Amino acid sequence: MEKHSDQRIKEWLRSSRTEDNEAAIRYLHGRVNEQVARLILQNSGGPADVDDIFQDGLIVLYKLAKNGEIEKVANVEAYLYSVCRNLWLKRLRRDKREVALTEEQEDIPVAEVALQSLLSDERQAALRHLLSQLGDSCRQILIWYYYDRLSMKEIAERMNYSGDQVAKNKKSNCLKKLRQAILDSPHFRSLLKNAP
Repeated sequence: MEKHSDQRIKEWLRSSRTEDNEAAIRYLHGRVNEQVARLILQNSGGPADVDDIFQDGLIVLYKLAKNGEIEKVANVEAYLYSVCRNLWLKRLRRDKREVALTEEQEDIPVAEVALQSLLSDERQAALRHLLSQLGDSCRQILIWYYYDRLSMKEIAERMNYSGDQVAKNKKSNCLKKLRQAILDSPHFRSLLKNAP
């Protein structure tokens, strides 16, 4: 895959054109997803976890771009990996799973600003509207997972799924739908773009 400059990737992410945003996502997926997969699969995770964490990392990066803070990032690929790494470690801690990272996996710095993006009331209302369009089960799963911090096992039990892997797969599909809804919503994208 042809290597693009960090500036080009940042331009794609900042762009209001869906084609540019998707070009950035495709490029970053090709360049970073394999590293994220290796990290997660070697540390108590499965393929559905890889998809979830990578999508969550892309959302953090997208928000950073729309908030105008992407310029502080020197290396976009390393930054995305760092965000995904921290998100995975956070999930492992939340699920009380122990993991020993290799030296290679520990050496990537992360700016905490990317992990602490709070939405204004207007953005929360827009997000609630998008969540309501996903359907009851998707909305409930995402709320339980991200706001109530329930484990996949607890969500599986509440939804009467046969196991936590079913809940993980459902959450992954719901995140894909939400991401597409965000990309398809000019109003929500403008709120992210104009975020303080």
